Amino acid sequence: AIYPKLEKICLGEQRMSGDELEQALSGLELLELGETGAVHLGRLLAKMPSLQQLDVIESGISDAGLDAFCGAVRQGSGLGLRGLDLTDNPLGQSKGGGLALAKLLSAVPLEKLRLPTLSETFFEELATAQISSLQDVAIRTQSFSSLDATRLKQLLLRNPRLRRFNLASLAFSEGSLGHICQALSGAAELEVLRLRGAGNMSNFDSACGQLLSLPKLKELHLARLVVSEAILAQWQ
Repeated sequence: AIYPKLEKICLGEQRMSGDELEQALSGLELLELGETGAVHLGRLLAKMPSLQQLDVIESGISDAGLDAFCGAVRQGSGLGLRGLDLTDNPLGQSKGGGLALAKLLSAVPLEKLRLPTLSETFFEELATAQISSLQDVAIRTQSFSSLDATRLKQLLLRNPRLRRFNLASLAFSEGSLGHICQALSGAAELEVLRLRGAGNMSNFDSACGQLLSLPKLKELHLARLVVSEAILAQWQ
């Protein structure tokens, strides 16, 4: 079967075999599938020329699985894919996952990217991605160091068309947010910025004024962060 109109696939919590997935795809445009469906999805992507959004949420995909999965995506739907959601998958526990995703991003001009809790190794590998089409990015991480920020900064600087950026961490290290805000200060298309987590705003003061003066910024969310008096004074 060929699915010329299929635009979006969501892999959720329900379990399906390969045959069940094949049967379920027939005639549908929006799917809620199970984690085992991800294993069989690669061979079906070639039958989905219109696929634009792929959500693989909480599907148990490890770094090794992501490597094979990204290879299948590159060979399957190819340049038609515009959005990828990998939220709540156990990535970053070993080497290779970030590099696999970096290869995918370098080959497919994604605009929307959602990533789960990441490790330093994953950030290091992901920073090698040669992509300039990202417009909507959301990342969650247990901790976020200055080194992580430097690596992510490289990726952000390559994507000047970024419109929405969401970064959540349980622990921002000293100065890490400053690196991110410096990278975003040149994002002329940025409309929504969300920073959420535990930490202070050290090294943010100097970049704050630049962020507030961005021509298209409509929403700035700073949740659970200690904002200094100097920053508040700039907003008055």
